[in-house]
Amino acid sequence: MSGAGYGKRKSGSVRAKKIGSTILFSSYSICNSALESVLRGLKDASGRYLLVSDLASGLGNTLLGRPLLVAESFPGVLTTGKDVLALGDFKRGVYIADKKGVDIQRNDSVGFTSDTTHFRAIFRTDIQVALADAIRIMKLK
Repeated sequence: MSGAGYGKRKSGSVRAKKIGSTILFSSYSICNSALESVLRGLKDASGRYLLVSDLASGLGNTLLGRPLLVAESFPGVLTTGKDVLALGDFKRGVYIADKKGVDIQRNDSVGFTSDTTHFRAIFRTDIQVALADAIRIMKLK
């Protein structure tokens, strides 16, 4: 990683645009396990590891003092130019809306030959970016 406050890596670097201090204070990072294993070996200029297991406060792994969430569904093949890390305040930056209620449908005809009734439950959710400046996607350079 390179940039202000970030350690350096021989095979590549990650650079982020500036994020406001209030957003950074309540932020956390999301990456996949491939990047997490790379982050475990990175150190800052003082020789301190950037990724620390903070078991005392209950945060788990922290990156630069902020919580790190590992999500395998997060894209991030470790090649140059690809998205590898999301950093920001996701509570302020993303709206998640759930449709009221759950639609439950019943179908007798599908299981007619086996004398069964089939049910299907549909739960609808939508996601929208609320404050784009609250989230930064970092790419490997």
